[in-house]
Amino acid sequence: MKYVIKGGIMAAIAFMVIVAAMIISGRSVRKNELENTLEHATKQTVEYLKKNPQIDRQEFVQYFKNNLEMGIESDSEILVSIIEADTEKGILSVHAEGNFQNCLGKKEKVEADKTVILEKYQLEKKKQYTVVYKIAGEIYKVYKLTEGSKIPTPVNPEGNFEGWIDENGQVVYPEEIQLETDRIFYGKLE
Repeated sequence: MKYVIKGGIMAAIAFMVIVAAMIISGRSVRKNELENTLEHATKQTVEYLKKNPQIDRQEFVQYFKNNLEMGIESDSEILVSIIEADTEKGILSVHAEGNFQNCLGKKEKVEADKTVILEKYQLEKKKQYTVVYKIAGEIYKVYKLTEGSKIPTPVNPEGNFEGWIDENGQVVYPEEIQLETDRIFYGKLE
């Protein structure tokens, strides 16, 4: 009799552990599915806007909903709230709730949010130029700068230094020059 009671208690404990694992696993699976599908649907929708910039807000939202519906495979009931859908700015921000029943029949809810912004402007790759400062034929300072940068002037060397001159022997003030090509400046000595 003692073994029967122990066996019954062990079976009950095993059953509760299995049910708890199923509940936790089910919630986790549904949350991951909702987050992944939401991410995929928003990105697909913004990419669609990129290819079809003339669509209106209603078509934009409907395209998103269709993508979301195709991605959900579980028996969850999905409620979607559109926080922002702006075709002019390329913004789509949504909140989704997935309602489902766990293995014990209790209703549960998972939630996810996603915001995607279409980047219309790509940064131009600016050219890199070298600015070299020389004194008495020796390199004093070298700068690597991007096109359009203001040219920094190094600390003046000690001694009989008068100023900087360009390749043509003209006195220059490098900090006032916009960088558009490689430059070399020479230290004018007394």
